[in-house]
Amino acid sequence: GIDAGAFSKCSKLTELYLPDNITDINSDAFDDCPAIRYASIGSTTAKTMGQENYSFRSPGTDYDLRYFASSPDLALDRVPENTVEFTVPSEVNVILAAFEYCTNLTKVTIPNSVKEISGHSFEECRSLTGITIPGSVTSIGDSAFSFCDSLKNVVIQNGVKEIGSWTFSSCDSLTTITIPNSVTKLGNNCFYACDVLKTVNLSENITSIGNETFAKCDNLAELTIPEKVTSIGDYALWECNLKKLLFKGMKTQFNNPMISSDCVFYCYSGSDAEAYADANGYKKVLLDPQNDLSAAVISKIADQTYTGKAITPEFTVVLNDETLTEGNDYTIKWKDNKKVGKATVTLTGNGKYSGEQKTTFKINPKGT
Repeated sequence: GIDAGAFSKCSKLTELYLPDNITDINSDAFDDCPAIRYASIGSTTAKTMGQENYSFRSPGTDYDLRYFASSPDLALDRVPENTVEFTVPSEVNVILAAFEYCTNLTKVTIPNSVKEISGHSFEECRSLTGITIPGSVTSIGDSAFSFCDSLKNVVIQNGVKEIGSWTFSSCDSLTTITIPNSVTKLGNNCFYACDVLKTVNLSENITSIGNETFAKCDNLAELTIPEKVTSIGDYALWECNLKKLLFKGMKTQFNNPMISSDCVFYCYSGSDAEAYADANGYKKVLLDPQNDLSAAVISKIADQTYTGKAITPEFTVVLNDETLTEGNDYTIKWKDNKKVGKATVTLTGNGKYSGEQKTTFKINPKGT
């Protein structure tokens, strides 16, 4: 091991090479060594370094890594502000505010080794156009992507459990977001002032919509509130221009959400949403549980062959022994139906029908 204070105050120490199999690095071993900029640390060497956190730069790289006193996790601490594209190293477990103010960053790849995206990680990355957050990540911190003006495509894979406050606030190019069902917590102000956000698919497992979560989302005209949501926070829907709110559940506490006056409530008879609509002068459409599209039977779609164009095969939808028709009873949204692989069809109830259901089909390469 390396004793406490062994290299303390070595002010001229600039490079550090630790071999494999060092099992104990004691408190303050490298305390007050301000010149250290490069470190090579063996894969089996202890990453818990006494009571201090250390940031080092590995030889041949231009980014800083951090080792924690309280955890074996390795963090990406900082990259150069002029970085344009970056692949996070596969040994990294945590992304700190490494990319904050990297205004030239256009592309970043996050490996499955990453478990946490900390607060402010990508704040004001104003040139970043897309991000895929792998399912290995369990939490996305406060303001992680706030003020990413060019961010259009966000893929959050199933596995993420918590999204913090202000996380995607002021993302002025974001039009669509899907929160996977693994997410159970959505922070306050999460999508505040996302001016062009039109489509939001919320996790079925969140239990509340926090304060100002969608405030100032000027183009958000429709929103479905999942069944498990029992409270909607203060100013959560302020200046959203909502035309339609669909409530899947019966119990919903309204804490001054500031819903636009011309919004129509789609809700069940006897629900808290119906009572709120009646008390506050909102129009309402009562849902029939028997007309929920999630209970419909969709015929199996046969495998298709790649054509280079959008493929839209026919299928039937039956509910309560009645064959439904597109347009009158449901609308269709196609996804990934122009390329080889798995395509997804999303059906959303229309007219007297409510709810949603998805089905998939396979697109094979030519000649197979």
